[in-house]
Amino acid sequence: MTSPQEPHPQGPHAHGPQQPGPYGGPHGPAQGGPAPGAPYGGAPAGGMPPGPYGPGAGGPYGGPPQGPHGHYAPPPAPRKKGGGGVIAAVIGGVVLVLLLVVGGVVAFVMTRSDGGGGALAGGEIEGVRFFDELPREHVQEGETVDYDGNLPPVGGEHYPIWQDCGVYDEPLRAEYAVHSLEHGAVWIGYDPALPESDVQALADLYSPGDYLLISPMEGVETPVVASAWGVQLPLDGVDDPRLPRFLAEYTQGERTPEPGAACSGGYSGAQ
Repeated sequence: MTSPQEPHPQGPHAHGPQQPGPYGGPHGPAQGGPAPGAPYGGAPAGGMPPGPYGPGAGGPYGGPPQGPHGHYAPPPAPRKKGGGGVIAAVIGGVVLVLLLVVGGVVAFVMTRSDGGGGALAGGEIEGVRFFDELPREHVQEGETVDYDGNLPPVGGEHYPIWQDCGVYDEPLRAEYAVHSLEHGAVWIGYDPALPESDVQALADLYSPGDYLLISPMEGVETPVVASAWGVQLPLDGVDDPRLPRFLAEYTQGERTPEPGAACSGGYSGAQ
């Protein structure tokens, strides 16, 4: 005899009334799953609550904002404040640099014009004589050149070899010394009758390597005469304040025909 079949207990594989699952399947709603009504577990039909990427942020279903091709587009960065302060600081720095440069130029010009180490170009040292269009040809050694009575000469024809710069206690041959002037040297000729202390003061002006000739000279019109190529300055004595200014202005100065040419390795004798 067959006994009546009893219903199977409800278990994990029990059949019977079924309810839709999280994906519309037969196993019932998953605990904590999305609310019914959202297709495929997406956003609820009413949309998501407002938030950083909520409705109005630019993405569908309250999602992140999207660019023109559907990619994620970050929100625009907030504008930084205080940019005007940076620009003002830069402008202030530029103005400060300009003021320092202008101040330095003014200080240099004032120093050059008040006798502090030199003089401005253009013959602002009182008493300077200028000579232009001086010949520069070489003559054979042993010939005598007429320098029109200028002592020392300030240029003109000269020997092919130059006089070595330095201090001499005898008169020099002008034709050698003029070649040194062409190279930028200053020639200081002094009256042989000067006291020994004055002669030593002149000798102290020279340092090895200087473009400077110092020698006694018969017939000079003043106790000391300084000459460079095309310029000459008669001086009242060794302590005349114009002498250091003349040296600063005309040693290797703008009137030098051959600046940088040697003032050693030539002729080191006297007359």
